[in-house]
Amino acid sequence: MGIILRLRRRHGFEPNIICECPDVTMILSLVSKGMGATIIPKYSLLSFQTSNVQVLQIENTNIVAESALIWSKDRYLPKSAKNFIEMFEEGFPLD
Repeated sequence: MGIILRLRRRHGFEPNIICECPDVTMILSLVSKGMGATIIPKYSLLSFQTSNVQVLQIENTNIVAESALIWSKDRYLPKSAKNFIEMFEEGFPLD
């Protein structure tokens, strides 16, 4: 939420945050039912039908999010998961 609050300060708006949700499907469902508004990555909209929602792009900003690959080290990982982790490490070396 820190990124959005910094953006708020720069552009002079005050959101009334009543809920946070990591599930884009649920967020867009709530917005489409008139339960508020949201700020989500533009590319998250590509997988969803948004015919009944208004979409505005935030101009002149660079919001960057970091991704992480997380797994439980105490659980069995199938070979496919191990291969994925190796592929991820080759492209994005883990610290």
